[in-house]
Amino acid sequence: MAGYGFDELTAELKLKFKQRTDLETVGSVNFYEKWVNDAYLMLSTRDRFWKRKMNYKFPQLESIYSSASTTASTAYLTIPALTMYTIEIFDYTSSNPLNWMNPKEYIRRTDRADSNSYAAPQEWCRIGGYYYFWPTPDDAYVLEILRRTIPSPLSGTSTSVLGAEWDPAILYLAGWIGFDAQGEVARADREKENFIEYVDGLVGIYYNEEKAGHQSYGLSAASKDYSYGR
Repeated sequence: MAGYGFDELTAELKLKFKQRTDLETVGSVNFYEKWVNDAYLMLSTRDRFWKRKMNYKFPQLESIYSSASTTASTAYLTIPALTMYTIEIFDYTSSNPLNWMNPKEYIRRTDRADSNSYAAPQEWCRIGGYYYFWPTPDDAYVLEILRRTIPSPLSGTSTSVLGAEWDPAILYLAGWIGFDAQGEVARADREKENFIEYVDGLVGIYYNEEKAGHQSYGLSAASKDYSYGR
């Protein structure tokens, strides 16, 4: 279900600030728009707020990227834009799931530069903005990459990919960011409390789906991309 458009979110945030217009043009920045997008990004990429662990996952942000392929004699591949972390890489050409390997182990594989050892990739790791494969691919292999993405910023009338149920959480968090920036501690604390209470209720709904065994959104230790921000 589609939720509020970006224009509607910023309009409601403006109401919290009693329709102040000065915050719309601070230099070249519309702070209502900035705070909504800051909140959207924070909600989508963090699992801890105010030293409080928020145990929720966003299946809405998991996707399969299927426009990638290796290049013969090239060990690496640029990570697709907006990838936060990688869950699994599947070699579609060979019908083979690739195993994750520690980057430290990768650099110890001295045969990676030996053209005689080039073959279909079996393992991968993440170093910087690239995936590195072992063995070094000997051909073009089509890959399917299961990944957790970072959502694109909202603009115009676009809606959050998280769904309408998360719109109030975005607004509470945007309110906290804004009031905190303005030094209005009491109002910021109220937005913070509203956010925590609202999210706690939503987490229970997501947990029920996992509990029922329909689908689990957690990552196994074997499939996590440990090279990302850890």
